[in-house]
Amino acid sequence: MTASRNCGLTRFFVQSYGQVVGYSDMPGVGWGAFVWDETNGMRQLPTVAGGSSQALAVNNLGHVLGFEIGVGGLIWDLNSGTHEIVPYGSAINDLDQVVGSAYGGGAFLWDQAHGTQLLSSLIPAGTGWQLDYAFALNNAGDIVGYGELDGQVRGFLMTPVPEPATLVLGILGMLCATCLRKPALHQRAEQMRRGVA
Repeated sequence: MTASRNCGLTRFFVQSYGQVVGYSDMPGVGWGAFVWDETNGMRQLPTVAGGSSQALAVNNLGHVLGFEIGVGGLIWDLNSGTHEIVPYGSAINDLDQVVGSAYGGGAFLWDQAHGTQLLSSLIPAGTGWQLDYAFALNNAGDIVGYGELDGQVRGFLMTPVPEPATLVLGILGMLCATCLRKPALHQRAEQMRRGVA
């Protein structure tokens, strides 16, 4: 990547399609969020209120997570040119789920359907965990970060567990498939026993 301006890549992120996001010294703005790709080169992401901004992550849909001073967290959509104000986060996956740390509140997960959820509220009470910061998440919903377990700083990996209703439906579906398949298996076994192909 080449750029004619002072480019401070103190933090940048590259996704699967070769788009790089980060922030650099932009004339008249201060630090400005940018996206770079081989086809279009380096492009400044638009600001909402004219403040300094940083891009922290990009998913494979071309949605860039970052923030602007005085505005808060943002997701820029590179395809439509629009933006959405979200909690300040550290990572975004292809489901547009964002993780990070709420000031004084601990690690969080945000998405459009559920809003901001503190990760500590998603684990059973009495575990001894205080989940402080979420660094990253994947498309399966696994979240990594750090917190305290019984007063000791520890890393964590949270893995989603299906909701009881989803689990019950899945089990019912497997039972139905098994019941429907049993007569066919018995019929095939009988044909093999008689020597019929």
